[in-house]
Amino acid sequence: MWEVKLTEKAEEELRVNIRSRKINWEDLKIIKAWITQIEGYGPKYVQDEGKWDDHTLYGIWEGFRSSCFSRSGRIIYRIIEEKIIVEVVRITPDHNYRSN
Repeated sequence: MWEVKLTEKAEEELRVNIRSRKINWEDLKIIKAWITQIEGYGPKYVQDEGKWDDHTLYGIWEGFRSSCFSRSGRIIYRIIEEKIIVEVVRITPDHNYRSN
């Protein structure tokens, strides 16, 4: 069984984006569906399904992946296999991969 954990920074960023309405309730439903699929079937399912446009990241994000939850919204995560944890490090409404 897989577990999805958001970092403290990702949780705060998500709260800020919800308050500022950059991420809406429909986006949240889709993000929750992504989490449900990861926890139920594992990250390989999301990567292979095609619906999430999931892909490997490079450069400063080497070792991370990105899944789309909207036209420009991204869930940036990494897989910690030895703990069977998917750690979400960012949820961004604007396809922004830069660190804050």
